[in-house]
Amino acid sequence: MTKFFTSISFKLSVLLLLCYYVYANPPSLKENIFKNVMPFESPFIVIADSKNDIYLIDKRSRRITKMSPAGDVSYILKGGDRARGRFYRAADIAVDDQDRLYVLNAVDNLDDGYVEKNTILRYHPDGRFDKVIAELPRTKQERLGEDRLIVSNINVEDGWVYVFMTEKGAGTSLYRFNGETGMRERVLTIPTEERTIAMCETRDGKRYMTKLDGCVYLLRADGTMTALRLPDLGPDAMFFPWDVEVDDSGHIYTSDIVNQVIAKSLPGNSIEPLFPRNWLDGKEKVIAKSIGVTGEGYVTCINERDNTVYGIKPDGEVAFKLRHGTLSAPIMAFRFSTWLVILAIIFLLFRLMKDIFIKILRRKIPLVLKQLFIFVPAVILSVGYVSYEIFHRLLAENERSIGHELAMYSQISSRLIDGDALERLTRPEHYMNEDYRKLQDQMLSALNYGRDPWNELPYSRLIKYYDGNPYICVDWSGFVGTRYPFLKAQPMHERAFRKGEIGFERYDDIDVGLYAGVAPVRNSKGEIVGVYELMVDDSIMGEVIQKFARQLTSGLIFSVVLFIILTAIVTSMILASIRKLRFAVSRMARGKFETTVDIRTKDEVEDLGRGFNIMSRYIRNYIAQITRLNKAYVRFVPQEFLHFLEKKSIVDMRLGDQVQKEMTVLFSDIRSFTALSEKMTPQENFSFINSYLREVGPVIRNNKGFIDKYIGDAIMALFPGEPEDAILAALNMKQKIREYNDGRTHAGYPPIDIGIGIHTGTLMLGIIGEVERMEGTVISDSVNLASRIEGLTKVYGAGIIVSEETLKKLSDPAMHESRFLDRVRVTGKQKPVLVFEVFEGDPDPIRALKRQTRVDFEKGIGLYCNGKTQEALALFTKVWQANKHDKAAALYIKRCENFIKFGLPADWSGIEAMETK
Repeated sequence: MTKFFTSISFKLSVLLLLCYYVYANPPSLKENIFKNVMPFESPFIVIADSKNDIYLIDKRSRRITKMSPAGDVSYILKGGDRARGRFYRAADIAVDDQDRLYVLNAVDNLDDGYVEKNTILRYHPDGRFDKVIAELPRTKQERLGEDRLIVSNINVEDGWVYVFMTEKGAGTSLYRFNGETGMRERVLTIPTEERTIAMCETRDGKRYMTKLDGCVYLLRADGTMTALRLPDLGPDAMFFPWDVEVDDSGHIYTSDIVNQVIAKSLPGNSIEPLFPRNWLDGKEKVIAKSIGVTGEGYVTCINERDNTVYGIKPDGEVAFKLRHGTLSAPIMAFRFSTWLVILAIIFLLFRLMKDIFIKILRRKIPLVLKQLFIFVPAVILSVGYVSYEIFHRLLAENERSIGHELAMYSQISSRLIDGDALERLTRPEHYMNEDYRKLQDQMLSALNYGRDPWNELPYSRLIKYYDGNPYICVDWSGFVGTRYPFLKAQPMHERAFRKGEIGFERYDDIDVGLYAGVAPVRNSKGEIVGVYELMVDDSIMGEVIQKFARQLTSGLIFSVVLFIILTAIVTSMILASIRKLRFAVSRMARGKFETTVDIRTKDEVEDLGRGFNIMSRYIRNYIAQITRLNKAYVRFVPQEFLHFLEKKSIVDMRLGDQVQKEMTVLFSDIRSFTALSEKMTPQENFSFINSYLREVGPVIRNNKGFIDKYIGDAIMALFPGEPEDAILAALNMKQKIREYNDGRTHAGYPPIDIGIGIHTGTLMLGIIGEVERMEGTVISDSVNLASRIEGLTKVYGAGIIVSEETLKKLSDPAMHESRFLDRVRVTGKQKPVLVFEVFEGDPDPIRALKRQTRVDFEKGIGLYCNGKTQEALALFTKVWQANKHDKAAALYIKRCENFIKFGLPADWSGIEAMETK
């Protein structure tokens, strides 16, 4: 038996190791392990080293591949990894004269989708990681405000890595980082914040750069720039160089994304097309947003029209043309081995199942082992299957919901875009003109500039069509200029532009996957002039989903392991107890009870079964009685009291148990309840109060509060969490009362109103009374103050009044509409209390008037407190004339008139002493 269990343990250990191997090296279901072809997936950057080996970024910036000009793959670096020394998203690459690879790594934040950190990584020529040269983290404020932003490609010269960065208020600076020490130096500064595209440097120190205005610039050491002469292509022709590179001979190479050609400068500053040579006849075009040039003038580029990688000789002749890579034998063997490991896992699972269910369960073994061998696999399979189904259904529903929301917001936001301004944007030099800035501001303001948690991830762009081809003309980031070819346009973009249809879809862009919604943009004549697109990066969402899936899996594994341990412990204890109780149960069954059960399990349960039926009936009755009793206790003693006093049950509570905690206290009272009560019988009084409490009680609980006590028609509730919960509860109570009044009015009863006072402070919760009569209660000056504040609602005619302490502790005090009401000294308090009215719960017309008059009202209070009653009277009269329902304004009018008539007291401080309770 020992040998058998040793074999089981060994197989299980091997199974776990193999599962970890597959987890660390997950295979792709899209890959054919029998073919050595590696298709390029949305390639967008390619460069060459001194041996003309090429380095390609593709697969949405998550893969870097080194290949020979023939396409033979040397190594593959996989991204999407946040670990140090691994890259997450390759924004750019470069190689030095030792053929070492440099990667500009961008790590996106999972909450807002912006780059939270850039790192510059270096790899050896064989693909082994070398070092982290520099780390450039960005705070949330820097991300959302774009206070510091990398705005160019990286270049490597003489052991230094160069990159442009904009810094808010400091212009655009060219920095360099030492490849060995990581030391950072500022090389030069352009006074303005520029959106550069690419930068290169010649052997003699000249630097050239491209910007989004369609020009190539010579950059001097003092930060000044001179635009180079553009080629003469005709009066209406456009020239939009995107990337710029130079060779050792000083020739300048540019990729023109409008004319779709790679150009090369010649002696005399003339420019001629390098590739394709016959671009003027329109038969062959190349959209290469990124080009690489070696010192000898060897050019590498990607034609993004068909994802083809080209190698171009200095004379323009094509050296190679690749659409896929060829995997080497070691890489193929590694891919094949992963699937062999998966087959081994399946085989081991079947062997374990056979050993457990055939060899073990046929033996006479303790019941605890039988339960483990039967229930544990069943629990794992059932929980895993149910979790898988729920997870993927929620995921599908979430994707559908995201699509609908994106389409809806696109439809709304597109109407905020100035179509006439969009129509006027036609040329690269229009970049950042008045129309461009206006459109960009409209796009950003539609999303509230990403300031809210729900609009941090989405971003947008505007698309126009020229000669049937789509171009991105305005982007939220300002990084694409006005004539950026949109090669990944989908049918929904065409339908939005041609037919004005609203749509949504998930698709892959060049470097990222997107969930997108589209809507047409119209000019003042109602004509469609462009398409508004609202997007969410699905790689961020995918990573969040993967993180959730990993957490879910870890939780399930932990739960199953805990279940196994608890089941083994509890079952063993039960079986040990059964052996001790077996003879007692048999005697009880023979002496008093006649019922027996026929159990033939050949284990200890057979002995226990003889008395099971009789005892279970009494146990069930007893448990039912105890359950009913506990439920009755809960109605009189809030469960929260037990929680705060750290008691499991009401029977554990003792006189003097107490705890001190900061909470928010809410008092509410029915207005004019005495007058209402006098018109009703006792039965009607209780029915009315209970119906009212049935409405507002759940509102308090739903907002994380609990009711401490009922005081006739009044309620005292506590909110142990955030003060925001109490204010939300108060607003919802006012709404619930309005709905409740609709029913009362329909039934012929008069409507009711309530006043609510809220204060936050330190409370003492505890048990008071004597041995035969105990009660849970709250003792605190804060409770008395909250009650007094509720009393002020009658004086000022306010529905909800909160103290300054409550308002200050809100995460955002401006979230709820409120106004300063008074500085009062309530009964029993010497220190004045600042109180505010939250009028967000008032009927819409009253709420609008209070919002309109809030500035005058609060200014009037300031004048009143300073003793300027005549000026205050004028403002309060203005407020009252605008809103005749403003009882607070009327009260101040009365006070001002009184002081004008009789004069201010000698000890005037602007503090109102209130005698009401």
